[in-house]
Amino acid sequence: MRKLRLRKKRVLLFIVLPALLISIGITLAFMFKSSETVENIFFPAKVECKVTEVFDGTQKSSIAIKNTGNTDAYLRLRFVSCWVNGNGDIVGKESEPVQLSFSPDWTALGDNTYMYNSPVAPDEATANLLTSPLVLKKDTYLGEPVYQAVEIFAEGIQSKPADAVKQAWGVDIE
Repeated sequence: MRKLRLRKKRVLLFIVLPALLISIGITLAFMFKSSETVENIFFPAKVECKVTEVFDGTQKSSIAIKNTGNTDAYLRLRFVSCWVNGNGDIVGKESEPVQLSFSPDWTALGDNTYMYNSPVAPDEATANLLTSPLVLKKDTYLGEPVYQAVEIFAEGIQSKPADAVKQAWGVDIE
């Protein structure tokens, strides 16, 4: 009887021990299994823009903005005017707001700022802002001739989500 019990224990040991070792090996294999590396390519939105203009020295006849970023964007222009002397140095004469006729594709936001009404795709440009040329003025200041200088600054903001424009510029997009 004792031999029978010993034999049962040995058989049990020879069956259970390998099964236990195999299950531990399989468990460790699954734990340390490595998968192939997957490259996740993600390009963040980049909003950049550039002013394009035609200027002959006395008037600007075409002003637009090109979207040089990689996502659709709303674009706007801001005009800053000052008076300069013949050397291009700013003089103390008070600046005048820029007076221009603009296209219905644009909306005046106030403070010499104009926003294009539609989002602009990457590598595309807005329509011309002007419906007639912007003629720069000449005047005198302290007996010296001075010339109106107008700098144009462009800004852009991603078009999606639409409330980004409202949060940043306070403009409702319809």
